[in-house]
Amino acid sequence: TITPTYTPTLTLTPSATYTPGGPTITPTVISTTAMPTPTNTAIVPSATPTATPIAGVELLINTGFEAKTSDGSPELPPWVLKLGTSDKIKCNKAGKPPVAQAGECAFQFKGSVGENSKLEQTAVITGLAFAAGDALNFGVQADAKDTSVLGKVKVTVKYTDATPKTKASVDFIQTTGYQALSGSTPLASGAVAKIKFSIVHQSPASKVRVDSASLLWFNNGGSLLALPKLMGQG
Repeated sequence: TITPTYTPTLTLTPSATYTPGGPTITPTVISTTAMPTPTNTAIVPSATPTATPIAGVELLINTGFEAKTSDGSPELPPWVLKLGTSDKIKCNKAGKPPVAQAGECAFQFKGSVGENSKLEQTAVITGLAFAAGDALNFGVQADAKDTSVLGKVKVTVKYTDATPKTKASVDFIQTTGYQALSGSTPLASGAVAKIKFSIVHQSPASKVRVDSASLLWFNNGGSLLALPKLMGQG
């Protein structure tokens, strides 16, 4: 903001003098032009720029095992359990310690000799435009207190072209309460045919609980992602 300020200056022409017996000189007042003196006021922006993180697209459904049947019982689909014996969804009960990391339910594996069960889900990818270099971030929250815990979280990607399968996994570790197990892998091609998320359990004893599974797709190009229309997600 420029605020002009000025101070008028008076100049007497000619200067008044007195000469005895001489003529009387009357001074003439000449007003000079006022020159503004600029005053600069800095303008400080009040807004603070912030970066908006790129959001991934969740490719799994029923990630927290909270889906229910019409009678209120836990519903496993679209998860598929293979070679499971006593493995099942467990939910919190009044008066007992919670079993879930978030919400009310979690999936519980029960270890045994020769255990080799697998809980898996094939992602819904209809209408999604993948590209080579896109990232798949995957993981679960796992509660595995026993030292004998054995298993892994795995992602497998098949392509429609000649590109070999993409495989990535994270091994289970002993935890104190729930702990995040996570990994990431890039897509080798945009010609994606199938993406499968699996939780493999091979512990010979004890119980392992998993909750809050996730398979996030991030577009490497940074463009807006088309959200798939999924029902029952969460």
